[in-house]
Amino acid sequence: MARPATFFVRLCALVVLGMAGPLAGAAGESGTFVVLSDIHFNPFAPKDQATSRIGEDTNQALLTSGLAAFARAMTHADFAIVPGDLLAHGFNAKAAASLGVDPSSPAVDDMAAQTTLVVARALAEALGGKPAIVALGNEDSKCGDHITSFSTTINPFATVGCRAA
Repeated sequence: MARPATFFVRLCALVVLGMAGPLAGAAGESGTFVVLSDIHFNPFAPKDQATSRIGEDTNQALLTSGLAAFARAMTHADFAIVPGDLLAHGFNAKAAASLGVDPSSPAVDDMAAQTTLVVARALAEALGGKPAIVALGNEDSKCGDHITSFSTTINPFATVGCRAA
């Protein structure tokens, strides 16, 4: 089971994004929004690659480029919807391999929390002070892909209810 501190850090990152501003419509607001989904950031991708290739998770170059486009779109929007999948496919296995530890190691949870914060901070900057509705996606849970028990939605980093790999 993931440590509560890891869950708390990731939850705080999402709360900070949600507090970027109120969603209430003020005079002149059109209700226009931007959707940014399935970022799938892979901090372990090769650093010498310009941008991720088709079929690969997002590397740093693509994240920077994509968030620049998102920031430009946000100048004409009132808020954003970010429906999750901030972390790369198979993040836990990639982190474990990179760190040289077992996938159940607390170091993997810490890496997931740190990576979530990196993406959350970059999103917050791109929002330009505007609000966002943010959710965790299926790749943002300890299960690595799908949760089969509604009880685990309270703590997406718990392993109870994970589909067998």
